[in-house]
Amino acid sequence: MISPLTHIGRVCPVDTEVHGVAVQAGHRVSLCWASANRDESVFEAPEEVRLDRKPNPHLTFGAGPHLCLGAAHMRLIMRLL
Repeated sequence: MISPLTHIGRVCPVDTEVHGVAVQAGHRVSLCWASANRDESVFEAPEEVRLDRKPNPHLTFGAGPHLCLGAAHMRLIMRLL
C-alpha cells in the first residue's frame, strides 16, 4: 500500500539535534513517511510485505491525534483478505 502523503514538512521551532545533526530554529525539515516504514533497524526484511509481522510499529496511518480516519476500516479489510 502506498500512502498519498509521502512527505510532511515543518519549520523547526527551537534549536535541536536529530541523530547527531544540528537543526537550527526556523529551518525547514522534512519527514519521508515511506522511508520510516522501511527502517532496517526496526523491521526485519523491510521491503517484504508481511501481514503477520509482530510487533509492527509502522507509521502508515499516522499516530495519535493525526491517525488516519480510515485506519480501522483498512485494518478490517486486510484481516478479511
